[in-house]
Amino acid sequence: VGDFAPHAVDDVLERVDLTAACGVDYVKVGLAPGAQALLAQLARRREAIVPVFIADAGLDAALISAACEGPFPALMLDTAARLLEELGFERLSTNRICAEAGLTPPAIYRYFPNKYAVLKALGERLMERQNAALEDWLSAFDPADLAGSYRAMLEGQLAATRAEIGGLWIMRALHATPVLAAVRHESHAQVTAMLAQWITAAWPQADQAAVRRQVRLMVEFGYALIEMLCEAADPALNEAEAIADTARMMASEHARMIAPMDG
Repeated sequence: VGDFAPHAVDDVLERVDLTAACGVDYVKVGLAPGAQALLAQLARRREAIVPVFIADAGLDAALISAACEGPFPALMLDTAARLLEELGFERLSTNRICAEAGLTPPAIYRYFPNKYAVLKALGERLMERQNAALEDWLSAFDPADLAGSYRAMLEGQLAATRAEIGGLWIMRALHATPVLAAVRHESHAQVTAMLAQWITAAWPQADQAAVRRQVRLMVEFGYALIEMLCEAADPALNEAEAIADTARMMASEHARMIAPMDG
């Protein structure tokens, strides 16, 4: 829940009600500087609320300190993503995050005992936003234009990753750090299950085991492309052409998965 002014308490609480009604495990709420009244209301809620402190306009140290004393199961600091983008994984530290946010180390250690815990939270947020973009894509999928639909999916995933502050470094950390690999594996498994369920529901004669196997390969291939394009490791690679080529391969695999329906 975000994009509300600090004083729009009733609007935020209404959105929290709607989100919680969906059966989610917790509700993340963006907090801008000066949102003490909203924070106080969130602390009284029965739902599991995770305050997310937005760093675009600077951080409110008093607000964060108050949240650290509250009943919240977790906190998220947007400043950590900015520091990751500026410093890289090796130089990032919880002490540096504390200094940037105006916090004492004990205040942040309650939620983030080390930088790996911070990176885990950032990785989960990135995966959630990528998955949300995927769900939007499914609602607009055009079975008459498989290649075009998969191209739109890849473009949406790339845009979501680039829009995330520190997105490239988060992806690097999820690959390079064994303790964080579970975040990536779990997200990819969820995407695989979602896509496989969608395909077998839309084309019930397709072989379920084959669909899941092939979808898992498509998911890994798609994420590999997104990472490669974000890295910009090959300046000679034409981004639009690479996306179109990958979309055609995915469309071909999709057609092959549903072939039993036509046969």
